Amino acid sequence: MVVALQAIFWKPLPSLVFGVFSTVSGLLYVFLPETLGQVLPDTIEQVEELKQQADSKHRYHFELYT
Repeated sequence: MVVALQAIFWKPLPSLVFGVFSTVSGLLYVFLPETLGQVLPDTIEQVEELKQQADSKHRYHFELYT
């Protein structure tokens, strides 16, 4: 509701707010300890390959949530 009210002042403001927060959260995601210095997968096949590698390295079962 607050974001919708911003359109009263400037029509593109709600879209700009969502865009800025999305971009900032995406950039901060790269600096999380789990992803720092890691190449992130681009395809489903790469995710499946990472899953298989994790299963072979660890005793516990690695589940992907869909």
